Amino acid sequence: MGISTAAEMDDARDERRLTLALFAVAWGANQFTPLLLVYRERFGFGPAILGALWGCYALGLVPGLLVGGAVSDARGRRPVVIPFFFLSLLATLVLIAGAMWSPALALGRLVAGVVSGVVFGAGSAWLVELSAALHTRRAALSVTAGFCLGPLAAGLVADALPWPAVVPYLPHLLLMALALPGVRSARETLRPGAQARRVPPSPEVRRRFLRGVAPVAPFVFASVAVAFVVLPTRFPPLPHPVALVGLMTGVTLGIGAAIQSLGRRLEAGRPGRAAVAGLSVATVGWAVAAWTARGPTVAGVLVSMGLLGSAYGLCLVGGLSAVGRLADSGTRGTLVGWFYASAYLGFAAPFLVAWLTRFVTMPRVLLGGSAIAALSAVGVARELARWNAPSTGRAPASPAAVHQP
Repeated sequence: MGISTAAEMDDARDERRLTLALFAVAWGANQFTPLLLVYRERFGFGPAILGALWGCYALGLVPGLLVGGAVSDARGRRPVVIPFFFLSLLATLVLIAGAMWSPALALGRLVAGVVSGVVFGAGSAWLVELSAALHTRRAALSVTAGFCLGPLAAGLVADALPWPAVVPYLPHLLLMALALPGVRSARETLRPGAQARRVPPSPEVRRRFLRGVAPVAPFVFASVAVAFVVLPTRFPPLPHPVALVGLMTGVTLGIGAAIQSLGRRLEAGRPGRAAVAGLSVATVGWAVAAWTARGPTVAGVLVSMGLLGSAYGLCLVGGLSAVGRLADSGTRGTLVGWFYASAYLGFAAPFLVAWLTRFVTMPRVLLGGSAIAALSAVGVARELARWNAPSTGRAPASPAAVHQP
């Protein structure tokens, strides 16, 4: 009993350490967003260049997610996460150099994307494995909190203090220094020899991921991108725009963090409810955003932020919970990576909306997004209902059954 209790205490300590590490990396991932306005003023960048800088992050992140999770399944979590944790520090230092040499901004964003991909994929799997109950909430909440507070702090600091292209990055360096000792001492969760038994996700698992998880994932980040990237383009000129965008980003993602407790309760009552609820809320949120885009009002913006932030949080919890039900230790990193890679496809939403407005009005484009969310909710609800159904020879809810070689 004493040995078991000591081991549980060690795991709880390592959970806290990794939670801080994921929070710190997520802070660094999103601190750049409100500073786009700073670089527009400093270098005279137009919308195309600003959009390219923002997109460099996703360009590095998707392969990082896909490769990092799979490699950590094969070689262990520690050997993958720790080196890339150090690279997060380097990425922020490169972004600081971008205050004087603009090409460093693209390089820094690209490195930050690769780091985030590897750490979110492998680190989330590591954190889940440290919990005997396979709690996904720490991973989801730590990433959301970092995404929320990073841009909020960066926007406010850039607006209030001198050197707005340098000082907003300093809190991230401090956070990384605080998290570094803990992540280096966290124990490995994959048993020696487990890597030799690793197999890729089976065709059945891939089918279930495609039908039950993939439709949820893009609405994680597409929804919040509409709130704090698309809708601000409809605003008239306002004072303190950097702080305003940072505040909108932080509040929207903060709502997503707060709603995750409801998502966990929905999942506890019946697995799959959080994902369906998230897509349902996204359906309404995109429709309200379409109405708001016709003529922005304070009420319309606030309601849109609330609904789209809620869709983000519910889809994140629901998607990670579904992955947890599909995965075993040999495929968890891979499937978590697939989920986040699919989620980050939502980063393309502002660019897709802007391109489609060449042909139809923005409200109609956003209504189209609402319709896609509604259709996805129906499809995901049907698929996840099959997972919950009693076994009829296909063992729908048993990861062990579908992962047998």
